[in-house]
Amino acid sequence: MDLTNAPPELAVTVVAIFGGAKVRVRPDEEVVCGGFSVFGGRNIDLRKRPTAGNSSESSATTNDDEDAPLPLDILAYAAFGGVTVKRASAEFD
Repeated sequence: MDLTNAPPELAVTVVAIFGGAKVRVRPDEEVVCGGFSVFGGRNIDLRKRPTAGNSSESSATTNDDEDAPLPLDILAYAAFGGVTVKRASAEFD
C-alpha cells in the first residue's frame, strides 16, 4: 500500500492474516502506530527523517503545534503474517 500521496490526517488499518502487508509512507511524515501481532511480526520504521529545511532552523524559531499537520495513524494487526511500514526512500526487503 503506497501512502506517499495520501492526504494529511489519515487513519489506516492494516490486517495481515497468513500473509504479509507492506506500507510505504513519505520520508518526512510523522507516523503513529498501534495494533498487535499474534504468531507474526511488525517491522515499523517510525523515524521522521530530517528534511533540508529542518537543519537550518534556529532554536529561537517558534513552532506552532496548532499549525502542524496531524501524524499518519496506522493500526497494524498481524496473525500468522507480518506488516512492514517503511519510508518511501527506503527499499523493501
